[in-house]
Amino acid sequence: VPETEEELLLEQAAAREAMALTRERAARRWLKGETDFYRDLLPPVDLIVGRGGVLAEAPNVGQAALMLLDGMQPTGVCTLALDQTSLLPQLGALAAVQPQAAAQVLLTDGLLRLGTVVSLTGTGKAGSVALNLRVKYDDGQTLRAEVPYGSLEVVPLMTGKRATVELRPTAQFDVGLGRKGKGATTEVEGGALGLIVDARGRPLSLPEEETARRTKVQEWMAELAS
Repeated sequence: VPETEEELLLEQAAAREAMALTRERAARRWLKGETDFYRDLLPPVDLIVGRGGVLAEAPNVGQAALMLLDGMQPTGVCTLALDQTSLLPQLGALAAVQPQAAAQVLLTDGLLRLGTVVSLTGTGKAGSVALNLRVKYDDGQTLRAEVPYGSLEVVPLMTGKRATVELRPTAQFDVGLGRKGKGATTEVEGGALGLIVDARGRPLSLPEEETARRTKVQEWMAELAS
């Protein structure tokens, strides 16, 4: 168990690297013989569930979400969830004999929904607009934002609430449609964190200079895991 903040950050860094290695190995199998556009990245998926002690015991769910984003580097639009009590193995066994019961537990008590994440693939100039975002809530209110490249943004969207999201990426970025600059409109659901826009690009890169790198990481942590 980490006793200091430094030990905690080292443990979380190791978890990121373990997830990244798993992702890279899996991506090569999934994309064998296909385009290299998502080389070493996950193709767009609907759901990513994190489990294990480092994720479940993170001081807050924002830190768990950031580890998942850094390690798995999802592409497109997907849901992030956390298996805080390691129920999935037991539910898998239950599903073999009582699939409806397993599904009911999973839907009601099994997972903590962190939120929906929109992840952009591509690279650009730091601070330049990567995505034009429009969120229309169920109550009719609308939010518009220009999301800069290199940033993590959290848009309020409570658990159980839904919104219609219009995504208009700039020419250097893809929102999971396989073509840069192509936009889309989709319905998303909130969660413990809300709607997360990961405009750091894929593959994820960090500044080479140490001070700039540390500053950027601290910005991401402050946005999502403070």
